[in-house]
Amino acid sequence: GRPLRRESTGSLGLSAGARALGEAGFELELRAERLLYGVRVDAPGHLCSDDCFTLEPGVPRRLALHPDGRSDAPQRAGLSALNMSGRLVVPLESAPA
Repeated sequence: GRPLRRESTGSLGLSAGARALGEAGFELELRAERLLYGVRVDAPGHLCSDDCFTLEPGVPRRLALHPDGRSDAPQRAGLSALNMSGRLVVPLESAPA
């Protein structure tokens, strides 16, 4: 069944990083040592290729973040999950010109 209690990002072994894809947006890569259930991605100014999913332990997940046209949006993505306490914030930084 689904996880019943909330745990910290550290105890779940969650890590995430973003890679700039130029005008196409960003690629977000997520990894976890333990199961994350009901993962949500909140990235103002971007549309995520997937939302509300399960992240399996040891299986990296790559998501595309496409710009939605709001240039004034903060350059970060927030990750949350039903069995995770708090949020993990991932900076979205463009590649140096």
